[in-house]
Amino acid sequence: MRRTLVWFSLLIAVSAVAKEAYHYPKASDDADTLIELRSNEQRTTFWVDGVKMPRGRRVKVLVSDRPHTIVAQPEGFISKEEYIQPPYYQPYILSFTYMIGERDHSTDQPRRETAQYDNRNNDQSSARYDEPSVATRQGRVETAAPAPQLPPGLKLDPSATGKYFALIIGNDDYKYLPGLATARGDAKAVAAVLQSQYGFTTRVLLDATRADILDALYNYRSRLTKDDNLLIYYAGHGWLDKAADEGYWLPVDAKKGSDADWLSNASLTASLRAIPAYHILVIADSCYSGKLTRGINMETTAGSGGYLAKVYKKKSRTVLASGGLEPVADSGGKGGHSVFASALIDALKGESGEFTGMDLFLKVRRPVLVNADQSPEYADIRKAGHDGGEFVFIPKPTH
Repeated sequence: MRRTLVWFSLLIAVSAVAKEAYHYPKASDDADTLIELRSNEQRTTFWVDGVKMPRGRRVKVLVSDRPHTIVAQPEGFISKEEYIQPPYYQPYILSFTYMIGERDHSTDQPRRETAQYDNRNNDQSSARYDEPSVATRQGRVETAAPAPQLPPGLKLDPSATGKYFALIIGNDDYKYLPGLATARGDAKAVAAVLQSQYGFTTRVLLDATRADILDALYNYRSRLTKDDNLLIYYAGHGWLDKAADEGYWLPVDAKKGSDADWLSNASLTASLRAIPAYHILVIADSCYSGKLTRGINMETTAGSGGYLAKVYKKKSRTVLASGGLEPVADSGGKGGHSVFASALIDALKGESGEFTGMDLFLKVRRPVLVNADQSPEYADIRKAGHDGGEFVFIPKPTH
């Protein structure tokens, strides 16, 4: 009798769990794995692979047993994105933390949606972004940001925008770590288009050591003025020290197991803070490059004719990272380049008017998402002196 009661109780418990799981919102038809999404802000809306989930601080949803892109956006804040992948050990909790400085003042208009999710009656009505979609590697549909439209007829006076400099770093030939195949070629190609199409004064470092990189950054401290603009491009190995919660660029003299010759994000941030250039954009094509920043604003910067002039007047320290906290591809792009470098070069070559770093990100993100297991990110670099401005690209006049 006791065994019968125990077995009956177990059946009731299992049935209750199954019934409870059945009412959780599902990211896809085959979703059967429970995860919990958390935010420190009350009115946070979550998306799983572009599918809108309920709003709240703690939301439980069902996902399938494969990688997913999770986006969170509280009202009045920037959106943040995380890439998760199995195994999803239970309980699986993904948390997003927002600070006051991450409020989004770029627009007063809410994101358009085709349907609303009502958490009170569990109406799972397939609400999605009202934006174009693109097929991903697994054949699923993932929402992508719309291509930016540049402000019509806007012309910034190049004589009033200061000089443009670029430090280009490409590391292939590592002394103590496995070598790379495309970083040097990527660096040369990026330098060429910046110089020929945008008039940058470029300095190219191939197979650079930690000392080489720091010496070059220090040189810009005395060489540049507050009217100048600096772009830093890095292609090479990267590393994330999870215990120390610190990301690193790995120069060619870096050794596994010793950070003596690694270049930490903290050191890079300190250098960027000290360089007097008014606008600095870091473009990093390396593993775990997203550690420089976790927040991204998914809204396009295109708008009124005065937008570029407005953001150019504000100091900026921003980063365009080829991926988040994941490894990135060293090949697979056109012309023997990495997927990210290929998309970057195409975007730079395809523009004829002024545009911002955010516009460049929106151009690059879609082809990278489609062709590689990585998700580019863009945001300000924290504690580097960012003041709400944007790096503005100005193509050379054509005659």
